Amino acid sequence: YQESIFINCLNTNCLVVIPTGLGKTIIGLMLAVQRLTEKPNSKVIFLAPTKPLVNQHYKSFLGLTVIPSQSLKAITGTTSPEKRKELWDGLKVAFMTPQVLQNDIISNLYSINSVSLIIFDECHRAVGDYAYCFIAKKYMESSKNPQILGLTASPGSTELKINEIKKNLFIDHLEIRTDFDSDVKPYIHKVDNEWIKVKLPSEFLDIKKIISEKLRTIYKWLKQKELLNTSDISKVTRKNLLALDKVINGRISTSRTDDEKFQLFTAKKYTANAIRLSHMDELIETQGLSALDDYMKKNIEKIKQNTANKSLKELLRDPDIKSVIELIEANKIKGVVHPKLEKLAEILHNQIIGDQNSRILV
Repeated sequence: YQESIFINCLNTNCLVVIPTGLGKTIIGLMLAVQRLTEKPNSKVIFLAPTKPLVNQHYKSFLGLTVIPSQSLKAITGTTSPEKRKELWDGLKVAFMTPQVLQNDIISNLYSINSVSLIIFDECHRAVGDYAYCFIAKKYMESSKNPQILGLTASPGSTELKINEIKKNLFIDHLEIRTDFDSDVKPYIHKVDNEWIKVKLPSEFLDIKKIISEKLRTIYKWLKQKELLNTSDISKVTRKNLLALDKVINGRISTSRTDDEKFQLFTAKKYTANAIRLSHMDELIETQGLSALDDYMKKNIEKIKQNTANKSLKELLRDPDIKSVIELIEANKIKGVVHPKLEKLAEILHNQIIGDQNSRILV
C-alpha cells in the first residue's frame, strides 16, 4: 500500500491519510528520494510540529536512505540564524519545526525557491493561522518546481475541515487508507485493550470538590432559566455547554428588552465559566497538578496583560477559585503527582522484568 500511495502521489500535491503505525514517514521518504533523484540540484524540507518528531524523521532518513549523512540536517530554534543559514547551504534534506522555517522565510535568511518538495507531517494542523498555512503559500509562490505532501492519521471529522486543509496546502489529490482496505489489512495486527483505573489522591479530590460545587451552582441557575435540562454535573458535557453558548448568542441578537438582554448576558458569562471549570476538572483528573497549574497561570497572565474578558476576571476573583490556586501550589510543593505515573512506572518495570526484549511505546 505504501508503494501504491507513493506512485499515486508522484507529480501532484497529495494529502495522505492512513492510520497511525502504518508508515506515513516511509511514503514521505520514498517521495523525497524520488524528487532529489529527479531534480539533483534541489532540496527537500520535512516539517513536523514538535522537536521529537523532527528528530524521529531525521533518524529514519539516516537509517533508511543512501543520502549522505552530512546532507541531512535537523534544524531547530536553538540553532542560531547564522548556523541555520550555513547548514541550509550544504544540505539536501532539512528536518524542521514549522515555526523555525516560518521565521527564516520572514527574515529572508535563505531562499526556498530550489526546494522541490515540502512534507507536512501531522498536516491536520494546517488550519487558521498555524505556520503550515503561511509556509505552503510562500512556497507555492516562490519555488521553481513545488510539490507538497501532507501526512496525517486524523484529517478531521467534517468535510469542511478537510476542505480547509486541502485549500491551505494546495492539495489536488487525496490518498486515504483505513484498517479495512484490502491492501492494508494484511499489515494490521490485533490490539488487545486493557483499561486500568487508578484512585485519585485526596489532594486531587479536594480540588475536584471545589470545582464540582461551582459547576453545580451554575447548572442550577441555568436550569432555573430553562437553558439546561439538568443540573446534574455528571450529565452536562462540554459539548452541551458549547452548544448552549451558541443558543444564547442567537437569543441575544433577537432579544427585545434590556432585562432580557441582561439575563442572557449573565447566562453567557456563567456558561463561559462553566466551560472553563469543566476543563479544569478534566485537567486535574486526567493530567494532574502541573497541567492545571499551567492553565491557571495562562489565565492569570491574561488578567495581567489586560486581555481577559469580564467572565474570566470574575472567575479568578472568586474566593473558591483562589483556594484552588493555593491548593495547587501547596500540593506541588508536597510533590503530589498523578497516580497514573506511578502505575505506568510499575507496568513498565514488570513488563521489562518479564521480557527484557520488550519494545514499548508510551
